[in-house]
Amino acid sequence: MTGDPQMRFTQNGKAVLNIGIDTNVNGFAEFHDVVAWEKAAEVIGSLRVALKARAAARPLRAAAYFTI
Repeated sequence: MTGDPQMRFTQNGKAVLNIGIDTNVNGFAEFHDVVAWEKAAEVIGSLRVALKARAAARPLRAAAYFTI
């Protein structure tokens, strides 16, 4: 992760989470801005400690993705 996830809520109360993820493919760094909405934002936001530990232990590949 390139920084702390930023959780906010819309005027209607919907959760929005912005998170930056960096990947390394064949020696080339790629940076991805990810936006999660509603339930996905809440789940990812609650798992941010685990995601940070995962990112520190082993970098994600660009082909990897999360599904919720």
